[in-house]
Amino acid sequence: MNRIINRYLLKEVLQSWFMVTLVLWLIVVSNRLAGYFAEAAAGQIPIDAVFLLIALKSVTYLSALLPLSLFLGILLALGRLYKDSEIIALSACGVGMREIYRPILYMSLLAALLVAWMTLYLAPKTAIIEKGQRIQAEKSMNIKGITAGRFHELNGGRMVFFVGAMSADGQHMKNLFVENSSQGRIELITADQARMWHEEGNDADYLLMEQGYRFQGDLGQDGYRVMSFSSYAIKIELPGGARGTKNKTDTIASMDLWHSDRLADGAELQWRLSMPVAIIVLAFLAVPLARVRPRDGRYGRLFVAIMVFIVYYNLLGSARIWLEKGMVSSWLGLWWVHLFPLLLGYGLWKEFNAYGLFRKLYRRGQR
Repeated sequence: MNRIINRYLLKEVLQSWFMVTLVLWLIVVSNRLAGYFAEAAAGQIPIDAVFLLIALKSVTYLSALLPLSLFLGILLALGRLYKDSEIIALSACGVGMREIYRPILYMSLLAALLVAWMTLYLAPKTAIIEKGQRIQAEKSMNIKGITAGRFHELNGGRMVFFVGAMSADGQHMKNLFVENSSQGRIELITADQARMWHEEGNDADYLLMEQGYRFQGDLGQDGYRVMSFSSYAIKIELPGGARGTKNKTDTIASMDLWHSDRLADGAELQWRLSMPVAIIVLAFLAVPLARVRPRDGRYGRLFVAIMVFIVYYNLLGSARIWLEKGMVSSWLGLWWVHLFPLLLGYGLWKEFNAYGLFRKLYRRGQR
């Protein structure tokens, strides 16, 4: 009989969990998709890169959404069982809170393992791929925006260059003339050909020129130097928001974060570990929090649950910032935040048990 009850509870929770996850994922992805389309319309990324970028970004979104969706899925599933008095019928058959907890916690452990794999391994991998694809897409758009026979500006107008012709594949510039000024110094450069180049090590972009001459001098002074080169690069700032807005720690492998001494890396690692922990913690809290009276409806505790989740995740975010700034020690880190929903869940569970014991004693007294 216990197996039948366990399968029934798991079926109800899994159905609710899947539907909540799908709805939340569609909301988040639609919002991000609109942002990518806006960037494509502004000419920052090509339109054909939008769906690849959103597919890669979905992994990060999904790993962050699963704790919330499981929390709400348990609440909705058990809320319906309370509303239809099915939990009361199960209680009459000797099924208590422990029996309800058992299949849900087993399921949450499996879900936590899935989320741990996603946050610790899969998300950093996809973040690296997404970063490379975005850089490539932006570079492609910047190359496509260069027209032969016209002057173009880079680095906020400090650098002006003229392209005589473009290669057949559109990736190389030919017969280049560059005027670059910085810190009171000016240089004129001519090159047979050039291309955009991105260095992964320091996440910087360069204009790489080949086979040319540099004429360098100081503004307002006589004399200049002439140098020939086979290869010469100038650091440039490409238009587009990908460089400055990226969180550089999200692409670091979890083992590298583990061996790092940087506070930001430690905070990132603890944040990744907090996602699978949150699955178990929220599942533990959801079972007693889902208890409602039949006349309250299955959504009776939903508002309270959402408020608890908001407070919990805001505390996690604040603790992460405090750890990055060194305001809390690394051993304390984000772990203390998980005590808040655990203590709340334990208190609700004890209240439920005390309420059940009181009802039993009251009925015996009536007899």
